[in-house]
Amino acid sequence: MFAGLTVYYLLFFVLKIYSKHGDTFGTLPLIAVTALYMSLAFIIFHKNTLSLKTNHVLSAAGFAITPILSYFSVELILHGILGTDIPLEPDIVLLNCGIYALFMLFVYMLSCSFKWASVITYIFDIGMGLAMFLVLDERNTALIAEDFLSIGTAGNVVSDGLYPLNLFFSSFAGISIAYAGIIVMSRLVCPKAPAKRYRAGVMILSVIPIFLFAWIYVSSPILDSYTSELYLPQKAYARCGSMFALAESTKDTEVVKPEGYSKAAAEKIAADYKSDDITAESSGKKKKANIIVIMNESFCDLQSAGNGFTTNKDVMPFVRSMKNNTIKGNMYVSGFGGGTAIMEFEFLTGCSNAFLPESNIAYQTEIKSDMPSMADRLKKLGYTGITAIHPFSGSGYKRDKAYPLLGFDKFLTQDDFTSSADKKKVGSLISDESAYNKIIEEYSASKKKTSKPYFTFEVTIQNHSPYRSFDQGIRITDKKINSDNTEKYLNYIHESDKAIKYLVDYFENKKDPTVIAFFGDHPPAISGDIYDQILGKKLIDTDMAENIELRKTPFFIWANYDIKEESGVDMSTSYFSDLVEKTAGISSRTGYQKFLSDFREKVPVINAFGYRAANGKYYRIDDKTSPYYKLVWKYSILQYNDLIDPDNRISGFFS
Repeated sequence: MFAGLTVYYLLFFVLKIYSKHGDTFGTLPLIAVTALYMSLAFIIFHKNTLSLKTNHVLSAAGFAITPILSYFSVELILHGILGTDIPLEPDIVLLNCGIYALFMLFVYMLSCSFKWASVITYIFDIGMGLAMFLVLDERNTALIAEDFLSIGTAGNVVSDGLYPLNLFFSSFAGISIAYAGIIVMSRLVCPKAPAKRYRAGVMILSVIPIFLFAWIYVSSPILDSYTSELYLPQKAYARCGSMFALAESTKDTEVVKPEGYSKAAAEKIAADYKSDDITAESSGKKKKANIIVIMNESFCDLQSAGNGFTTNKDVMPFVRSMKNNTIKGNMYVSGFGGGTAIMEFEFLTGCSNAFLPESNIAYQTEIKSDMPSMADRLKKLGYTGITAIHPFSGSGYKRDKAYPLLGFDKFLTQDDFTSSADKKKVGSLISDESAYNKIIEEYSASKKKTSKPYFTFEVTIQNHSPYRSFDQGIRITDKKINSDNTEKYLNYIHESDKAIKYLVDYFENKKDPTVIAFFGDHPPAISGDIYDQILGKKLIDTDMAENIELRKTPFFIWANYDIKEESGVDMSTSYFSDLVEKTAGISSRTGYQKFLSDFREKVPVINAFGYRAANGKYYRIDDKTSPYYKLVWKYSILQYNDLIDPDNRISGFFS
């Protein structure tokens, strides 16, 4: 115990000295923490000579204050990274302590031990606090309930390269409080567990407050005033306390049926948009272009965000230079620092996470049966290939289950990257160049078998955080930006730009008409306060409109034949597949595509946080005062019918 305490105490200061945050700790906090550890050393080495009655009283008191210390422990762990005062309002403290108390009572119900209930609660606090800190530090957005559904995907990424925990002084102080609680409760002699004949009564007494709180939380309007804004959940953390904000986010995991939804209501909307006969086009003589779609991991133009910043040379010179036979602009996405599969889903289906809980991953929660998608549609139009490629684990976000239901015939994962062209990596992940070589390999193999147009959809992995040293000569020259991780990221993007040129150059020399559509899935997860520096204000202080504008990535559609060039196009992910198909020469369209085309004219930008309408104003999805509310409502009705109510899905409208 002494060795563990000494190592921890040394790490406390050594890690603080080398912490990237460089936050200073004043004399009083330093004295307080030092006194705490001196007291712990005394408790550890001093024989417990207190009377049995005193031990029992102190252990009962320690048990009783565990929820309070737990609250301050976790809030201190997050205090530095949130950059806000710890909520001290009595109602907020009570709500959060109530959650810790419920957890502790549950453990007590199972163990009938003050000591174990308290110690396990403190261990739980440290684990949850560090998990919340890690997500905030690496993704710049707070942990919410939906994130636990993607824990397997997160595990795959973390196992590849462990994320560093760059803790603040306050974080160490928070851990120290929980650590002190563990030491004290471990040294005290607690009352013996009740006799077996009384344990049923103890369990009942423990269960009553658990069910009472659950009833209040789920059914009572008492807590309605504490509803959090999930577009930036760290705001709820700072306002309502982290554990209550996390618990509150569980209310937003269920897809809410739109007001007035029915199959008849959906059919009435769909009646104005008749699907074309795709069989006529699939048997036509006009040659359709191959379609290659690339959703590039974390590919983002950070220099266009907020106030921007300067570098010694262009980070993405090729993408910026693209003009001939190119449509390009900004893709407004729903994700920020993560949630890649959200944007995949939006692109492939034309659905929008605007009508789903913010972090809902439809692959994991909603897609249980065959669903219309771009893959399914192109297959009916006579395309071959119909291949999804992701050079990482195939089980992430349950892609291996979702892709077949979306109509893909083949799914290639990292296990299929075995040739010499597959071996190149950037950091520890398969490079974009290797990913594009796999496209070329699959395309070439297909063309040897048939002249039918080819379709593939690839989700890259190279630019996934954490970022390691990979020097391509990019340097940040703007003094207001102080982030080594950002500079590393920019060098990754520079390498991505080279890989894009490599792929375009290959198909530029092919006579076979080909369209390459490319977009970034979300802004990168860069640890630290880079977004605060770019925005000139704390990310936590941004409003909805600023968050919509922050969530944009570059996109382009390039063809190796003549198409009408456009630039500065604002686009949302759910519209993109329709534009790609039009560019590829596909004239037949579903009723749903026609509806989305009309919708886009009036609402050019929509994502999980709201929309920017044609009048230039920003609105929340549920804003009934918006002149576009009825149109948005129609979109939600159609999407609910397609995604949530497949048994009543309008026949022939979506595919």
